[in-house]
Amino acid sequence: IRAMTILVVPMVSVAVAVSLAALALGTLSYFIIGMGAVIVGIAVDYGIHVFIAVRRAENRHDAVKKIAKPALSGALTTISVFASFYFSSVAGYHQLALFSIISIVFCILFALLVLPHIFGKSRPAPSAPVPAGPDVPIYIRKFKKVWVGCWLVFMVLVVILGNRVSFNNDIRQYDGSDREILQTEQQFNDVWGNQGNPAFFVVPGDTLEQASQVNDIVYREGSAAIGRDKFASLAAIWPSRKKRTENVERWESFWRRGREDELKELLRQQGGQFHFTADAFAPFFDNMYNTNIVDDVPGEIPFLGRLKERFVIESENGYRQLSYFPDEKRYIDQLALISQRHPGSFLVSRRTLSSALSQAVSSEIVYIAGTAGAAILLLTLLLLKNVRLALLALVPVVSGIGGIVGIMPLLGKPLNAAAVIAAMIVVGLCVDYGIFMVYHCRYDLRAGTRTAVTLSAATTLVGAGALLFARHPMLFTIGLTLVTGVLSGYVSSMLVVPSLYLMQKKSVKAAV
Repeated sequence: IRAMTILVVPMVSVAVAVSLAALALGTLSYFIIGMGAVIVGIAVDYGIHVFIAVRRAENRHDAVKKIAKPALSGALTTISVFASFYFSSVAGYHQLALFSIISIVFCILFALLVLPHIFGKSRPAPSAPVPAGPDVPIYIRKFKKVWVGCWLVFMVLVVILGNRVSFNNDIRQYDGSDREILQTEQQFNDVWGNQGNPAFFVVPGDTLEQASQVNDIVYREGSAAIGRDKFASLAAIWPSRKKRTENVERWESFWRRGREDELKELLRQQGGQFHFTADAFAPFFDNMYNTNIVDDVPGEIPFLGRLKERFVIESENGYRQLSYFPDEKRYIDQLALISQRHPGSFLVSRRTLSSALSQAVSSEIVYIAGTAGAAILLLTLLLLKNVRLALLALVPVVSGIGGIVGIMPLLGKPLNAAAVIAAMIVVGLCVDYGIFMVYHCRYDLRAGTRTAVTLSAATTLVGAGALLFARHPMLFTIGLTLVTGVLSGYVSSMLVVPSLYLMQKKSVKAAV
């Protein structure tokens, strides 16, 4: 029952973090809520280390003293990763940073200050003499070169597979649409000859007539720029009332100059040989000057009513008339010049928006990743005070990122913004594993570090693995990235870090 406390602490920490973040920010996005399970998996690590250290030690105070430094070091490096998100201009990243940092701070404080007083010693300390040297299993001591060699082969494969990594910047992935819906849309486009989703030229107006008058000009200029067959607009068959009135005036002016009588005489002369009756064209002439076309009647004529639903959007702020054109850069560039001549009008292009989003995300992520990487490297060096030990602690980080870069292409999954953010979280997790294992080898903690790291990775994998069942593609991507990265980092921390430590220790002694 007391062991269950290590699960209660991170859950309470996350609950407190949610409350404080909500008070500070006013609202939290679904992305933050979805990350709650992942943060629980991260925060519970410190409770696991304290629990195992206290249960295996003869003196509770000494156990906490041993585990405090690596635990605080791991917490600081993880916090530095999330703190780097504050250098972004995206508000959602700030939410993620605040939420995660509060959770980790509360959990590390509870783990070090509260949990030791709850746990009792389950068994006395072993009476057998403690062997000299770091507590490393025999299968690592005997096959340390094999494990290092396998790791090097893995990294070489990662470099090769990394050339196949692609980045998905399609904004449709953010709306959470099921794959069946996207396949149905693609099938519809294939059947009806649409080679892609069109872009929109939007013309706003306070009234429908105002929007229609500007739309008439846009249609004329757009058709001349990219071709009439490429620019679909309601103005082609139902222009503004002003335009229809002008058309009626030109029509009447044309026929009232005697051309009506000339046409009637021509039809009378030529119609007989084709067996037309004398009044065959009477309906045409009876309605020649019918001005009902000037009235706004799209809703009264079913065909025009359906077109109006497609081309006209009515809202509380007025009306917007839409014109459709192929979503290609050459057309976008030409129509953008026309849009600049009509204030208030704008283009909506999925391709352009995706490109802009990709550039924004790429620049943000590169900046954040650089900041986080520099912070982790600096903190690791300061905390371990040794370049070699710091590089050893970063081996799980390199392995975790390598696992993501190598495994994602094998599964046919491209990277996206969510995957890159999750990869940065993997960095914060894996550096914890590296720091704990380096302390374990260097200072011979004998505080159950290997068991604690294993349980920590397991809880994180469980929390992240739950996201593999998420229907939303973004949450699924986060789960897949975390699982592959954490698993790769954990394996390398268990096998490669101790092997490299033993090898470099032996080389140092040989040199001496």
